[in-house]
Amino acid sequence: PIRTLLIILGDKVLSLKDENFVFPDHVSIRCAGEYKKIKVKNIKDYFKRIEDEGIILSSCRRKEIIAELLNKEAKKLNASVYPNEELLLEVSNLVERPNILSCSFESKFLKLPKVVLLASMAKYQRVFALVDKNNNVLDKFLAIIEDAPQDASVIKNHYEFVLNARLKDADFFYQEDIKISLDSYVDGLKKVLLHNKLGSLFDKIKRLEAAAGEIGNILSLEKNESKNLLRAVYLSKADLLTRMVCEFPSLEGVVGGIYAKYFKENAEVVNAISEHYKPRTNDDDLADNKLGALLSMLDKIYNVIGIIGIGIIPSGSEDPFTIRRQIQSIIRILIQYDLGISLQDLFSAIHRVLKDTLTVDEERIKEVFLTIAQERFCVLMKDENMPQDLIHAVVSVNFKAPNEAYLRIKKMFAIYGKEDFFKTAKVAERTANIIKGEKDLDKEHLNQELFKEAEEQELWEAYLKHKDKVIEKIHNKEYDVAAVLYGEVFYDIIHRFFDRVLVNVEDYSLRRNRKVLMWLINDLLTQKVADLKGMEVLKDAM
Repeated sequence: PIRTLLIILGDKVLSLKDENFVFPDHVSIRCAGEYKKIKVKNIKDYFKRIEDEGIILSSCRRKEIIAELLNKEAKKLNASVYPNEELLLEVSNLVERPNILSCSFESKFLKLPKVVLLASMAKYQRVFALVDKNNNVLDKFLAIIEDAPQDASVIKNHYEFVLNARLKDADFFYQEDIKISLDSYVDGLKKVLLHNKLGSLFDKIKRLEAAAGEIGNILSLEKNESKNLLRAVYLSKADLLTRMVCEFPSLEGVVGGIYAKYFKENAEVVNAISEHYKPRTNDDDLADNKLGALLSMLDKIYNVIGIIGIGIIPSGSEDPFTIRRQIQSIIRILIQYDLGISLQDLFSAIHRVLKDTLTVDEERIKEVFLTIAQERFCVLMKDENMPQDLIHAVVSVNFKAPNEAYLRIKKMFAIYGKEDFFKTAKVAERTANIIKGEKDLDKEHLNQELFKEAEEQELWEAYLKHKDKVIEKIHNKEYDVAAVLYGEVFYDIIHRFFDRVLVNVEDYSLRRNRKVLMWLINDLLTQKVADLKGMEVLKDAM
């Protein structure tokens, strides 16, 4: 909280007063629970007096000092501080003169799940857990306090009393929760409303089970994988009705995994439930296992299609249901786990189970979803330092399956900026420019009998000779090899062709035939790899 407002103009401290504010000639310093006034002469004197009082003005420096205090004290206890950057940042903004206390709690509570111990310390007490060399939580913790109190034992006893009470509650919640099986909580989800237009969480579970079966077939999941996915879907939201999650909402999913393990569920199912909320933020890690990633993707695509489908569409900075973030998470999952499913198929599988509850037209929902998906994909690629022109070139050709589009970008980036890439881009550019604005051009209209120049025949023969080789490389996802081959085959020939052959002749049939030839060559690469006509390397060469 702001204690005083000090105005320093040049070398003078101004003491002002009006009907709304008072600007005194001093600052208020908190000391031993009380405040004292310290007059300052100028700005230099201000910083000196603050420093003399032991106050660390810089939040960055406070954070560094607190980290040093924690590590030093932990070392004395033959332990390490459990890393929690968010807690460290929060605590560094709660004190002015950081000091440290070493405390402990009753060792009997160490039987509680590790995440519960960590949450109890961080959430309620804002204290730092200590772990041994095996990363096991110890019955000791560190508290950052303000200044050096006259009687530190009182504060220490208070910290220990409150944390023990919290852990006693947590232990009670845990024991009560496991009195019934995790399955027993699922039926209660009928009373938990997800959204008044989308129904309950139980409705969501049943719909996701149906969608999971379809998506499993598309991805060719093995029978055991499909079985585990369906089981994980069924139990994924059960922990929301447990006492533990009511006390620690941030542990939703994690608690479900703990209880699933207690009730001896399959290890794959346990891990999937534990991690299916990941990533919670754009910077968060994905689930460590494929099943957890699939469950996370299902959960998020349901939210996205459901919310858009009832008319809540992100606009500008407004995105209260984090639609963009969830779509970005879906894209990340598809890429990292190389899941060969198109966004269209993913959309259809979820829309099919939700359509009776939605109010927005299917095509409009799909349009919004695919538009945001492409936008988020481009953001992710930019974050990976992929060139903007290459991203656009790949996405503009085909953005059906993000994992495949990502592979194309990575493969093309391997030759980006090299001479081979320039040759390929130049062929794409010259052929694209000559057919710009033309419609209804296709290979069926090519008439070899209309060839009049040797360069036409040469270009056609080169096309016939190498077409299948390029297509084979593309089919094998060797996009960079296909692009290099394309440039090698056509670069010199296409230049000879344009030097000696006039495409836009008056004779309609001849003009049309030559443009069809250009279309065939251009389409060979741009249909499935990338439209390279607008690359920056081409502008640089002009």
